[in-house]
Amino acid sequence: QARSFQIDGNYKSIKSICISPAEDSVACTLENSQAYVLSISNSDIQMPEEMSFEPLALPFHNGPITSLDTCLRKPLVVTCGIDKSVRVWNYLEKTIECIRFFSQEPFCVSLH
Repeated sequence: QARSFQIDGNYKSIKSICISPAEDSVACTLENSQAYVLSISNSDIQMPEEMSFEPLALPFHNGPITSLDTCLRKPLVVTCGIDKSVRVWNYLEKTIECIRFFSQEPFCVSLH
């Protein structure tokens, strides 16, 4: 039996897949370099629309990073990429402070 799923409203090709040793979850990486996990402990009784892939880690850029800068006084890094986004990362807390998408690709970022 084959199933297809949408992640973030789009279909993406799976590049690699791995089943946990307890066989209760599946982790996969997609063509857009994102990693997701799906609990499969009760997948036989769930409808496909009830099954949801959860991000395995913070959402990365969908493609190359074109610029990066660090803040001198705070634990922040800012990046921009060809996915038309700018992301501010807190490297001590390992979180994303802000994500902003633009209609055109930003070419350079700087923190002061």
